[in-house]
Amino acid sequence: MKQIRIHNDRPKFDNWAGFGGVYHGYMFQPDDAGRAYTPEQCEEELRRVGEMRLRIARTYFRYDYTWNGTAHDWQSVHIEAFAKWCAEMGKRGVDVAMQACWWCPMDLNGDRKGESPFRIGTNDWNEMVRRYAVWVSDAVRELVVRRGLSNIRYLVLFTEPGYTSGKLPEGKEQWECWLDCARAVNRQLTADGLRSLVKLVGPNEGSTATSPMIKWVAEREDGCVDIYSSHNYIQNLRFDFDTYDDWALWMKNGMDNCAQHRKPYWFDEYGLANWTAETEICAQRIRWTDGLYATHMALCNCAALNSGVQSTTIWSLLDQQWPDSHSDGRDSFVDGEHRCGIAPTLRQSHTPYAGYYGTCLLPRYLGGEGTLTYASEDDGHLRCAFVRTETGAEALLVINATGEPVSFRADFDRPHMTLHRRLADPAAIVPEPEAKRLPADKAVEGDFEDTLPAWSFAVYSSEED
Repeated sequence: MKQIRIHNDRPKFDNWAGFGGVYHGYMFQPDDAGRAYTPEQCEEELRRVGEMRLRIARTYFRYDYTWNGTAHDWQSVHIEAFAKWCAEMGKRGVDVAMQACWWCPMDLNGDRKGESPFRIGTNDWNEMVRRYAVWVSDAVRELVVRRGLSNIRYLVLFTEPGYTSGKLPEGKEQWECWLDCARAVNRQLTADGLRSLVKLVGPNEGSTATSPMIKWVAEREDGCVDIYSSHNYIQNLRFDFDTYDDWALWMKNGMDNCAQHRKPYWFDEYGLANWTAETEICAQRIRWTDGLYATHMALCNCAALNSGVQSTTIWSLLDQQWPDSHSDGRDSFVDGEHRCGIAPTLRQSHTPYAGYYGTCLLPRYLGGEGTLTYASEDDGHLRCAFVRTETGAEALLVINATGEPVSFRADFDRPHMTLHRRLADPAAIVPEPEAKRLPADKAVEGDFEDTLPAWSFAVYSSEED
């Protein structure tokens, strides 16, 4: 019998902010082909997001939400739709990480759709950056101050800016372009009296095992970054191996590279590599068919809790229709529908993918901002983490990362609450359209013994159903 030890007498970390996901504010946006949700579908998806207790939603905030061809319109139909989605997130306790633009420098000096509003009338990079910073600050003023959307708490500038996208300005390197923008946004928000309203998260570096851009930025950022972030994906499409050490190493490298600033760190994208156009056995198909996907998401979050990471961001939370997009092929797009989440769009099916059920246990029971995490000792490929959530509930995550059933004993340094087990067993998951959450199937008290099936995990929580 294996043995795990939980040192629940003294917290190891006090900065856990919870499980996040890439989940775009597209729900109420118009679409050129009418591929929008009905009001009933909107309510159903919002119910699911609320029930899983998603903590942070990272969403793309596009400049074409405001740009009308001649000026920025802060009362456009797109802004109204985005603000409505943010408000719905706030009702469900979900904070928003607003990702201001996608490509750097392409979104400033001329994107794939034509002329960028930040470039019109100028070829000066510094002027483009200034205009971008003004637009970001105006967005914070409009959404957070004027509309009262205080759950927009984070700003993410671009995505994976370590990779070149578009033509570099003369005399500039790729990483310099991102840092120019970050510094300018920091200055503009400060000048406008808005800086305290949001935290700047970056550089959203990926996909990387070593996070070299974080180190480069940390040596130069002049205090403009509040939360450092980078990410990586499991590239191997086989699922019969323990991925915990991979996640833990990548997180450690990211945190080490910004350790001198003593600021929080997010592992801001993770999942399985999306080689959907190149391979028959692809990430998309595994999400559809294999509940074991949730076990690897649990291993990632277990590593995060034990490493001192502040938050994780799954790519992606749910499949979503990108408005006005008809992209096909690479990166899991089918007629503009991005199929790399843990459940299909409700236009396709109300029945989630098999990995949905186990993954939903992670945000629901492992806490959000204010959660304390405790040291623990695992036993080989039996991984574990223990938390006391912001509500005072206690939860133990135990993962059997082997292909055989494992019996174990859990010993605690001090008494704990009665814990109720929710088991995510890939072999037993039967997806159904009601998307009912996994129920508690037993209760344990004190030091206890239990058995987990192959490749399964359990969350033992003091919360009752």
